[in-house]
Amino acid sequence: MMAVLISFLGLTMICSTIAVPTISPGNLGRLKVIEGSPLVITCAAGDENNHVMLILYWNGTEVQAMGPPKRTINATARAVIYQLRLVARSDNGSVLNCQDDSKPPSDTDRTSNTVTLIVSYAPSYSAVSDQLLNPVEGDTFTYSYVIRADPQPDSFTWTRDTVPFSSTERIALNVDSISISSVSRSDSGVYVVTASNVAGSGSANFTLNVYFTPEFATLLPKVQKLAAGAVFT
Repeated sequence: MMAVLISFLGLTMICSTIAVPTISPGNLGRLKVIEGSPLVITCAAGDENNHVMLILYWNGTEVQAMGPPKRTINATARAVIYQLRLVARSDNGSVLNCQDDSKPPSDTDRTSNTVTLIVSYAPSYSAVSDQLLNPVEGDTFTYSYVIRADPQPDSFTWTRDTVPFSSTERIALNVDSISISSVSRSDSGVYVVTASNVAGSGSANFTLNVYFTPEFATLLPKVQKLAAGAVFT
């Protein structure tokens, strides 16, 4: 129970009000987390009632029903701390709120504000299907990926046979693709692309084997060196 001073027409009255429970952490209704991180949520009482029963809800379902979390009661702070499982990208957009189930359902002060999970995850690659990895020398070679990341990658690198390289007039590099015009046999090798964001990094690789037409070399006749004074017959 909280005491609030209200002034009206020069008169001051002391009224009581029951505050709603609070949920933390969270900023402006959003909680940013990285995939694979543990999630710790605190539900705190909003008033001085000694009979609060704070329960955490996840997308409208009581957390206890989703699998028992580690639950710690802080009597001094009048709070319940939930240590939940590691966060996955599938949790993105989940809505959490705390509720004081000691109050009747009709009590509008029984439920806290909501917090929406915003899950960041490292880039992951999957190759576009049916791509040719054995181009003929002189052709244009292109290889593409589908990349999934949140937020989008802020940097990327390419290597060929572990040696970093950059775009040129003949080679165009992007975070999800590579294109080589007039591909040559010297372009053959193992290619690796790596992308990074705030949540981490992810890589993908492929092996390029450039075909080229057979080439024949003319063998010159072996010239025999004669010793001084020898007669050639």
